[in-house]
Amino acid sequence: STKGAFMFGRIDICDFILEHPSISRFHA
Repeated sequence: STKGAFMFGRIDICDFILEHPSISRFHA
């Protein structure tokens, strides 16, 4: 699925957001 591939390419960013809750709103 395209969504799955997109998320896979964003793993680094997701981990970064988990480390920085202040940036979590950007993901949302």
